[in-house]
Amino acid sequence: VRNSSLPRQKEVERIKPLAMTKKSAPKNTTFSPQRILSDHLDGSGNEIIHVIQTRFMQGQPDLLELGLARLALFEAFCVPSMLSQTNENFIWIIRTDPHLHPVILSKMMDLIEGKNNFLLIGSNHNPEGFGRPDNGSFDQFLRIESNVTDSRGIVWSGNATMLEEAYNKSAGGGILLETRLDGDDGLHRDFIKTLQKDAKKHLANQNDEANAWRVWCVHSNIEWHPFNPYPETPEILASIEQNHGAVFDAGFLVLFSDNGICVTPGLTFGYGNGASRSSIGDRLRHDQIMKEMRSCDEVAIESKKNNGVVGCRKRLTSLVPGAVRTRTTTSAGMNNVFTGDNNTDKTIGLKKYTSNKKLIKQFFEQDKMWKGLSLYFSISKNSANDARWLILDRLQEIAADNLRGQCTPGHSCKQGAQALLEKMAYPLSL
Repeated sequence: VRNSSLPRQKEVERIKPLAMTKKSAPKNTTFSPQRILSDHLDGSGNEIIHVIQTRFMQGQPDLLELGLARLALFEAFCVPSMLSQTNENFIWIIRTDPHLHPVILSKMMDLIEGKNNFLLIGSNHNPEGFGRPDNGSFDQFLRIESNVTDSRGIVWSGNATMLEEAYNKSAGGGILLETRLDGDDGLHRDFIKTLQKDAKKHLANQNDEANAWRVWCVHSNIEWHPFNPYPETPEILASIEQNHGAVFDAGFLVLFSDNGICVTPGLTFGYGNGASRSSIGDRLRHDQIMKEMRSCDEVAIESKKNNGVVGCRKRLTSLVPGAVRTRTTTSAGMNNVFTGDNNTDKTIGLKKYTSNKKLIKQFFEQDKMWKGLSLYFSISKNSANDARWLILDRLQEIAADNLRGQCTPGHSCKQGAQALLEKMAYPLSL
């Protein structure tokens, strides 16, 4: 039994890997210095180096169906949000497998062409603490694999000279911000501006080097689903039938605010002068950050300070929503991902909340939420529609690729995700 949000008869152009033109991967590129970071590299000792870190298909270069689907989400959701940032004083580092399929690689380079502070790097290495003492040299930062110290990743796009300059500047001190962003998610256009303003307020002129750190996460986010995630109440089913599903061609939006977790998009670790990743201590899961770290609001009340509040975590409540997350078959963990099969989906997440009036109200406010997504993230319904049709058209092939990619180095290895992907990839065999 297929979900009522599935498309009716519609011609969708299939992307067939075997029919693709085999292009040669671009060669390593060098650039002349261009000081786009000069606005905050002012020599005061409180300069901000802000790095956004994104992983894309690392260790999975041969999973072409999965790669093409993730590329569609990258183009529709991630890139527009980064291009629309109201503060451009940041560096976006996108790390992908050095052997990524040339068709995908070429398209990614086209999407970020002309942006010197957007760097596409062929590397499976994911270091933390950009330039700080426990991160090693710039060559070590760029290496292809974590355990291969004598090899250097390929900088396919962006200003490599500027990147090294910023890395060395961070090694000398100042404020370092490291933000995580998955390639299928996006950030509010004022995210960079809001975060850096708060960082200057609390991490500048810090004397307590051991405790001069701060963690931020977004307070609320919008989820995008290609399948209907809402409980199928009579009024919702009637609306879908009345509109023949056409009004939902671009997908479904749901606004979330979970105080018990720090979601990945926008999760930022900030360090004052002299602090580094090791200053924070053990690495924590997203839910552990909320439980184990003290709230900055609590610390501020206790210390009676308005500025310089450190050693804590802070939710960005002024950005509503602060991020957009896509929940599709491309997800490694498959958390809150709907399959399009009613028997499977009725036990997942939101489908169970048939009496939640606030949730059901959101279903009937889709136009309003799409306008907000356009205004605050520069994400269009047309691009989301294109991504959705690709995912629905190649659902089984994408699921099969994602299943093959499970448990590869650096990726999820959950039995629940594997079982769900197997059901989606091979429905007739179960």
